[in-house]
Order: sequence, then C-alpha cells, then structure tokens
Amino acid sequence: MVKAREKAAVWHKDQKKRRLIEAKQQALSVLSQIDTHNRHTLELALSMLYLGEGDKTQQTSMGSSSPIILKFFIKALYTLYGLNIADLKCELHLRSDQKEKNIKQYWSNKLDIPYDNFQAYKDKRTTKSKTYQSYKGVCVVRCGNIALQRKIVHLGQEFCKIVALG
Repeated sequence: MVKAREKAAVWHKDQKKRRLIEAKQQALSVLSQIDTHNRHTLELALSMLYLGEGDKTQQTSMGSSSPIILKFFIKALYTLYGLNIADLKCELHLRSDQKEKNIKQYWSNKLDIPYDNFQAYKDKRTTKSKTYQSYKGVCVVRCGNIALQRKIVHLGQEFCKIVALG
C-alpha cells in the first residue's frame, strides 16, 4: 500500500506539472494577441489590478509580497503618468524575526527604488513563529497623488460596470 501511495503521488505531481504548463501556454497565447505596449491597454490593466490590490482611501498606493506586481505598478505609473520613481515611498511590513536591513536592500534592488525611501514596521504578534526563508514581507509603494488614485479607481469601476451590466 505504501508503494502504491508513493507511485500515485508521483503520478499526481506529474499531472499537475502538465496542467501548469498547459495553463501557461494558454496564457501566452492570449498575450500574443494583445498589444501590451498600447497605452489604453496598460491603463486598463493598471486600473483592474488597482481595484484588487490598491489603496482606496486618500492616497495612491499598492501593497504586495510579490515584486513583479509592484514592479508592474511602478512601471505603469512611470509610463502612463511620468511619475518620478525616486519620489516613491515604501513601507515594509515585516515579521519580528526578519532582518530589516536585508529586507530593505532586497526590495530596493527588486523595485529599483533608493534604499533610503524605505521604512520598516515589524509585527510583534509574530515573535513566537519562524518566517519562511523566501518570505520578504509586504511592501507598500506610495506616490501620494489622490487625483491619480481617483482616476484609476473610476476607470476600473466603470469598465466593470460596462462588462457586467452590458
């Protein structure tokens, strides 16, 4: 029975790998038909991401533990609105056992934002648990332009209405 379970686990892992490859190929096929350099496409993509991940209060900011999501956010802000990347401020939300200096350097390198533009806050509730090696906290990127935030949110909301309500 043990050998059968091991064999089944290998088979299931292989099947999952195949499904992941197929999903990626399907995604790449869709992307090959979209002009990703089109300004309107980029602005719509930014607005949809912002509806899900962005701050809807009194600032333009987005938080994520994914460097590629934040890199997209920064690149879109720069490309569409000419925001100066050096003016962006970042907040890091870390677990208590993480080394602040190392994590600041990690995010600074990943996002091409100056090291001094980062502040870090540690969650004291995490003192009794160990952090996974690959977890680099949550980074919140802020640009502080409320007019921009309003435009991005309204674009996403209006697009959703058009699609959902016909």
